[in-house]
Amino acid sequence: MSDDLKTTLSGCPAAEVMVMESMLDEASG
Repeated sequence: MSDDLKTTLSGCPAAEVMVMESMLDEASG
């Protein structure tokens, strides 16, 4: 799953990456 996320994040604009990271932090937290 990590590899898929990295591939998706690498294809997204910085702003979307930040949003994704925020969502991931909330999910893991």
